Amino acid sequence: MRHIEIMDTTLRDGEQTSGVSFSAPEKLTIAQLLLQEVKVDRIEIASARVSEGEFQAVKKVTEWASENGFIDKVEVLTFVDGETSVNWMLEAGAKVMNLLTKGSLNHLTHQLKKHLSNIFQILLRLSNSLVQKVLIVMFISKTGVMECVILRNTYYNI
Repeated sequence: MRHIEIMDTTLRDGEQTSGVSFSAPEKLTIAQLLLQEVKVDRIEIASARVSEGEFQAVKKVTEWASENGFIDKVEVLTFVDGETSVNWMLEAGAKVMNLLTKGSLNHLTHQLKKHLSNIFQILLRLSNSLVQKVLIVMFISKTGVMECVILRNTYYNI
């Protein structure tokens, strides 16, 4: 039997709507409602390195989530930027990251001037350095060319 998980991105994507910006207390309240009342499986609460205000909001949510057993359900979108995004996320108290990768063959070959296998090597090196720091790493490609989940040292292709 298949298991379907729901990941809500309201607290990250919702802010991409013109005129929408959640305060730290609003983010906390929405996160609490989504996890406790709506019972979604996961929430992506922010993109790393957006602003100091976003950092403080993530800290509030992760503090509450840690105290209430939800920290493994709170995720932050990070980027392939060395460990800059990862360190931001960890300092904010999050343990689960969604690493956004540019995975289209067009982007890889024309913009990055790399082969797909080169990108996999870069991502695997990065993931190996993160294994001791991060609970879960999810590689996300907007095109679906490369998606895998890393839970500690175990790699799963999706």
